[in-house]
Amino acid sequence: MTRLTLATVNASPNAPPAPGWSHDIAHDIRNALAVSTLHLETLERLAGPEGRKAASAAQAVLARAAAMCSASLAAGRRADRGAQRRGFDLIKVIREIAATLAPTAPAGFRILTPPEAQCVVLAEPDDIFRIIFNLVHNAIGVARCGGAIGEVRIDIRRSGSSVAIHISDDGPGLPGPVRAALFRRRDGGAVADHGFGIAIARELAERNGSTLRLDPRAGGAGYVFELPSVCAVVAMAPAR
Repeated sequence: MTRLTLATVNASPNAPPAPGWSHDIAHDIRNALAVSTLHLETLERLAGPEGRKAASAAQAVLARAAAMCSASLAAGRRADRGAQRRGFDLIKVIREIAATLAPTAPAGFRILTPPEAQCVVLAEPDDIFRIIFNLVHNAIGVARCGGAIGEVRIDIRRSGSSVAIHISDDGPGLPGPVRAALFRRRDGGAVADHGFGIAIARELAERNGSTLRLDPRAGGAGYVFELPSVCAVVAMAPAR
């Protein structure tokens, strides 16, 4: 298996504190490691090609977790933690997430991805990975606990200068009390302990100039956020 190395970084004593940042990263690392555990449990039951597929997915999640640990340590030394936006292929990220999470889903569960070959957007790629990973992971988690969810769908819809990302499932939707407190944090910055991580996802969207919101058109639990299209950004740039 691939050896993973986690860099150790001593934060500067003069670095300003980052309220909520450590907790956010810890939450996502916990999710990533939980997914890795599920993959490894699968490996105990499987052999051959399917076992190797699960092992590969587990290694990918562990690599993400190591990268987030390193990022959290480095962030302690940076006063400016704004998103470092660049153009990247959103479809590639979505397919990576689907391939990573699919082996952890119950039998028959489907992760539906966009048919487009490519969609280049402007954002921080790791932030967008975490947003979509969290939302898809939530749906799979509910399904694994017996919830009436058989699929989660990721759609993209282009409109002029932006691309809207829709993530929705076919379940019964969110209960009223959950919807009311969905994007809130507790006093002191902690995320409400309902396991969804939606507050983190929304803040990551806001770091990238967007807003994660509920999708009223979704039949089950649905979310939507928008990102600028790289093609549109290039088109609007002044001529030299």
